[in-house]
Amino acid sequence: MYRSNEKLPQNRLTSWLIQFYNLLMAKFSLYFTNVLANFCSVDDLKIVHTIDNGYNFISNATQLVKKTDAICLAIVMDREKCTDSFYGFGYHRLESRFTPGPPTEPRKGVAALCPAVFRLPSPVEGHKSAQSHNDVFEKYQGHIYDFIESNLRHPAKSKYFYDVEKDHCMFGDIVEAKLYIVVVYAGRVCEKDASVLTFIQQMTTSLRGSRLFLSLKNAAK
Repeated sequence: MYRSNEKLPQNRLTSWLIQFYNLLMAKFSLYFTNVLANFCSVDDLKIVHTIDNGYNFISNATQLVKKTDAICLAIVMDREKCTDSFYGFGYHRLESRFTPGPPTEPRKGVAALCPAVFRLPSPVEGHKSAQSHNDVFEKYQGHIYDFIESNLRHPAKSKYFYDVEKDHCMFGDIVEAKLYIVVVYAGRVCEKDASVLTFIQQMTTSLRGSRLFLSLKNAAK
């Protein structure tokens, strides 16, 4: 969660490894924040959401949601080809987690096919919606999965979709293997909206470590 604040050494490989470590810590903060929400205080989560770790994935996502009035932003896992049962991310052996009781039942349907690794609105952001953060995501979860299935799995297809009947639109892209980012808006937003497209491009590029690995390749020449 915290990046190394030590002055980068002169050795280029050591310097690169420190930068790689900072990226992994930033990704850990993003991918595990919703799981940790079950075990941390709201104050602790606010620190995770706002701390400057060099990449600031969570705060940048939160700013986009507020700036563009997005209904929902989510990074979801595509589990279509997964045959094992899915119980949720994090500790899930018992229904009440650490309280003795019945075992957790596996998730069914779209909840198992398209679970959120990270989502906004979140329980610590005070989103303006009167619905809980779970309700907002779950309302659009089926539509998000349909968007992934029809568009995002296929590189040649559009990374934008407007549903005339439901009157909402979605932007998205693949992040890493089986992970997709999707931003949902009420009504129709321009397919070429610069704020959303720039955010998604920067988010996916950073999470993949594209520039970081390119810098290592160039340094080796």
